Amino acid sequence: MIAFWSRMALQGISRRRSRSWITIGAIGMAVAALTFLSAIMVGVNDAMIVNSISVHTGQLLVRSDKPLETTARWAEMSEFPRGMKAALPRLSAPVMLVVDSKASPVQLTGVVPERERIVSAVPARVVEGAYLAAPSAGAEILIGAKTASTLSVKPGDALNIRLPDGTTRPAKVVGVFRTGIDRFDEGMAYAHLGTVRDIATASTTGDVAVFFETGTPDEEAADIVKPLLREGERIAPWKALLPELDQLTQLNVVSMTIVILLVVIMVAAGISNTVLVSVMDRHREFGILKAMGVTPSELMTLILLETAMICAGAGLLGSIVGALITCAGARTGIDLGRFTSENPHFVMSGVVYPRLTWQMTAAPIIAVLVAGMIAALWPARLASKRKTADIMRMPT
Repeated sequence: MIAFWSRMALQGISRRRSRSWITIGAIGMAVAALTFLSAIMVGVNDAMIVNSISVHTGQLLVRSDKPLETTARWAEMSEFPRGMKAALPRLSAPVMLVVDSKASPVQLTGVVPERERIVSAVPARVVEGAYLAAPSAGAEILIGAKTASTLSVKPGDALNIRLPDGTTRPAKVVGVFRTGIDRFDEGMAYAHLGTVRDIATASTTGDVAVFFETGTPDEEAADIVKPLLREGERIAPWKALLPELDQLTQLNVVSMTIVILLVVIMVAAGISNTVLVSVMDRHREFGILKAMGVTPSELMTLILLETAMICAGAGLLGSIVGALITCAGARTGIDLGRFTSENPHFVMSGVVYPRLTWQMTAAPIIAVLVAGMIAALWPARLASKRKTADIMRMPT
């Protein structure tokens, strides 16, 4: 029986091609716009996460009770599991940088420079001098712009690293970085991993920032890292380390969901009006069907099937158009640097690459289909409840 009424619904749509295509086009444009906007929202979240975790934490941070052993072991790894982009071992020690009578407290972090260049934001933010190169005979240090201003030093100048026990080590400034994040530009400095290992004290901490391909779920990332862990090592996801960023991405999702609902409500109003006009124009057709024995429920089924087919077709067409626009935008990216230059969550780049997810692709289609069916209920019920004699007496 459904097959019969489906054929009848298709015939009804095909007989009014102009109206049907206008309706499909209007709904399809709304779905395409929502699909593209959803992809941009996902891309913005991706960009904020990548920019933020690239400064220090990585997608996962491996912490250890034995920092020297853990960082040494991860530094010696030459191959990583599939899906892992990079692993950055780091040792950190609180020190005082001293130049003559000037001093600035910093967290001195030892790194492996060649790995940091792969994913870290800091190498790309060097504004004076150069990033750390291969280890040399003397200690080299990279400092933040605010620290450089406090100490009045520039690349090539010498300074002393004062340890908590009062001893000092000479070092040479090789570069100055500026991330735009005050706590990094003023409170962080970088040296070779071996340099910090040599001055390690009881207060020295260590961790490994692990990076994965964009879009890798945290659960999948954790499953990749777990086999590499040893006793005393544990995983901290970026959401636990950067809760404000996690809330911001969730807020973006909620905002996009509200936009989808508002657009769908407007689309539903348009669908309801279109179905009502169609019902009024076809009153004689429906009267003849009822005179032939078609029940009110069958007439409602016919009208709802027509609406469902139009909404489904429009949703599919709109999602395809939206996906094509998204693919075009993802090839080159959308430069939002003009609007993100002062945003600490875009320290590396303001370019956003739209990305489709199944959830955000399916949401507009399902929402339009459900809203269309609900919007068509009242016109369909109106047509089914009218008496045959009253319908036939209506002027054509």
